[in-house]
Amino acid sequence: MRLPFIPALLAACLTAAGISTAAHAADWPTRPVSVVVPFPPGGTTDVIGRLVAQKLSQRLGHTFVVENKAGASGAIGTRQALQSPPDGHTILVVTTTTFSTYPATHPKAPYRVDRDAVAVINLAEVANVLMVHPSLKVKTLPQLLDYAKKHPGELDYGTPGAGSFAHLAMALLGAKTDTEFVHIPYKGAGPALNDAIGGQIKVLFDQVPTTLAQIQAGKLVPVAVTGRQGSMPAVPTFEQQGVPDYAPTIWYGLAVPAGTPPAIVERLNREANAILADPDVKALLQAQGATAKGGTAEAFAAQVQADYVRWRDLARAQHLQMEE
Repeated sequence: MRLPFIPALLAACLTAAGISTAAHAADWPTRPVSVVVPFPPGGTTDVIGRLVAQKLSQRLGHTFVVENKAGASGAIGTRQALQSPPDGHTILVVTTTTFSTYPATHPKAPYRVDRDAVAVINLAEVANVLMVHPSLKVKTLPQLLDYAKKHPGELDYGTPGAGSFAHLAMALLGAKTDTEFVHIPYKGAGPALNDAIGGQIKVLFDQVPTTLAQIQAGKLVPVAVTGRQGSMPAVPTFEQQGVPDYAPTIWYGLAVPAGTPPAIVERLNREANAILADPDVKALLQAQGATAKGGTAEAFAAQVQADYVRWRDLARAQHLQMEE
């Protein structure tokens, strides 16, 4: 027996649900919003997070409070944020490290991006630079690769630690160019940079803004960048020097816990895009060596997944995955 009122009832329910979701987004936020930065204060992630939180507070008339929850390469704060109620009142500042390279090298990571998170927007990207100590007497990438092949097992590079973004980036460069580099892991980026300046290690892969002052002072020699830089216009990219499809960059974005209403995700994406379109915000990001990005939540989710797969496959092939 056909019940003619069922389709109408279903349509009414769906309409009511849509109205309820839209109303939820229109009312959001209803209290202070926690913006979790899973790293200590002062770094690029923190600066970008605070900038966006300030602008969201101004646009929406509610308080967005930055909370620094550092530890375990960002895994501690990331896990805590993603375990929060999915109501739009906890926003996580994410990076290539926390959403791509850390899960790629830690199969037992305390969170799964595809299960526990919803990507919202790519806020900004920062280029990286490959540098050498002046004593090495090389100025280009081909010269560096030639030196490494003529001196196998001698050319060392430092990173903030095993499984770090720099570690994977250098492993990828070695795989693409059939070149052997010796990895020296440090406890943080600062000690690695200091030893590179001192000549204890000969090669360093790091963010442009972090190392620009040392490069300009002549303490390190840039041989390649992942993207052309106005601050170093004479330094060519990896691709321009014969290494195609190699431009590992650091991105910074926003995410929320899985289950957050889509309408809230859409509104947060819309507000963040408006913030990134502001010339003053672009200038502030540029001062950090970052380029404002923006775009859809779907595009950012695809970027996160593609990066994760690339680094996971490399980590498996190079035996860089960790059990803890």
